[in-house]
Amino acid sequence: MTIKLTVDNRQGVLDQITGIIRRHGWNIRTMNVEEIAADCSEIRIRIEDRGADADKLGKALSRLDCVRHWEEYADTSENERNKR
Repeated sequence: MTIKLTVDNRQGVLDQITGIIRRHGWNIRTMNVEEIAADCSEIRIRIEDRGADADKLGKALSRLDCVRHWEEYADTSENERNKR
């Protein structure tokens, strides 16, 4: 499962996001961060799918005031293989 977040560019954002993922007991496989504007970044997080619930995670992350938007990608591993 992969989650894409649009977040504010400010100190402590990654710590808040990874803290929520850790508290749910999920493992991060990959994480990419890219600045998309002076005040915001896009974070793509691939979570090891051991019963991970995207809606539950998305709702928990959206409670953070730094998260502007989130969405789920069903299976990026297949998409990434097709791009190569």
